[in-house]
Amino acid sequence: ARSILSIPVREGDRRCSRLLDLINTVDQAKVEGNSNFGQRKFKESAEAYTRAIDADSSNSNIVRILYCNRAASYKELG
Repeated sequence: ARSILSIPVREGDRRCSRLLDLINTVDQAKVEGNSNFGQRKFKESAEAYTRAIDADSSNSNIVRILYCNRAASYKELG
């Protein structure tokens, strides 16, 4: 098999596929959280942000935003 950066193409494809799945999972949960927050469904928005954080806590840039969004949801809950 051909390789890209010393990674066999098939393995590279699997890694890319897993990364895209992870990105989509985090994004879908964030979008759901934002939608719920806008509808004043604060418990549901906090739960969605938590799912996004749990899906990939290694990306500090997005995790900071998710923690802030979840904190805003909790604040609205009282």
